[in-house]
Amino acid sequence: MRLLFICRGGVFRSRVAQAIAEHNYPGQTFISSGIDAQSNLFGDISAHCEYILKKHHLLASTQPSWLQTNQGILDSAETIFFMSPDVYEDTLLKYEISKPFYVWNIEDVEIPRDKTPEDYDQQLETIFQKIKIQIQNLDM
Repeated sequence: MRLLFICRGGVFRSRVAQAIAEHNYPGQTFISSGIDAQSNLFGDISAHCEYILKKHHLLASTQPSWLQTNQGILDSAETIFFMSPDVYEDTLLKYEISKPFYVWNIEDVEIPRDKTPEDYDQQLETIFQKIKIQIQNLDM
């Protein structure tokens, strides 16, 4: 099974989903991508993603860098999971979706100015737990 998780930049929500899924369902294929990943706003992985995955001992379960969503990635997936309605809507503006898909309602992190991930740990933990629940509810 090849599941695709899509968020905005491919550096936080979809990467967390991929890491949790990889941990919970070894042997399956999970991919993380971002519809605006090529903007490379946070480098290969955002500091907040790295922080929360390290906290939960899952950093090794995610891919090493962001991946730009494209038609080929969408077509190669068996099922697609959009992290939020706005990501789904923006994807429809650029690509055709021909595979089964789900639209989750996982909000993106709001990064306070001049703060470290430790300073907004509770926000990151809440997002992590919401994604974890969605992953646990997958019919694998």
